[in-house]
Amino acid sequence: MMRGLVVLVALAGCREIYGLDDPELVPLDAFVVTSPGLHEHILPDTAFWTMHDTPEGSWAATATTVGLSATNTVWTGQGPSVVELETAHVNVGVQFSVWFDGQIYATTDLDLSLIADDFAFVDLSTDGTTYTRLLESDNKAVTRTLAGFDERWYSIRIGWSQTGGAESFLFQQKAPDATQYAAWDISKLRFAPAM
Repeated sequence: MMRGLVVLVALAGCREIYGLDDPELVPLDAFVVTSPGLHEHILPDTAFWTMHDTPEGSWAATATTVGLSATNTVWTGQGPSVVELETAHVNVGVQFSVWFDGQIYATTDLDLSLIADDFAFVDLSTDGTTYTRLLESDNKAVTRTLAGFDERWYSIRIGWSQTGGAESFLFQQKAPDATQYAAWDISKLRFAPAM
């Protein structure tokens, strides 16, 4: 009789730990456990994206990586650095693609900044299914302020392609009380790791 009680208490505790009863959380597909940061994928020798692809058209390219040597890591809100790219077997100065997915925590406003060489985009979903393109950068700094969000988690997808030469990627946010853009706070990023 005591074992059954212990199991019930443990399950109830897990529900609280993982936020299963929290109406503020948007589910990450069928996953329950989340990790801080965004899921980062690095694929050498392939440049997926160009300007003005549709959100769904852009993201469809990531499905073609099955069987390819994409490196899966965690984006903590900064980078990726040249060292990280080289660790993923990217020949810096040659083409590659990097993409991130997961969720960001938004307060009532989102103030975003993106600059990338050659090209990057940021897509956001309010329902976890349909994505809207927020930013596109082709080696130019772009910013966007969005107002009227509910304070909760939102699904995000970010893609970055390099076709050769110098490369750079910087995706930042500005806190409501801040005057400058800064790296993401990792506590505002999460993803569901593969089980």
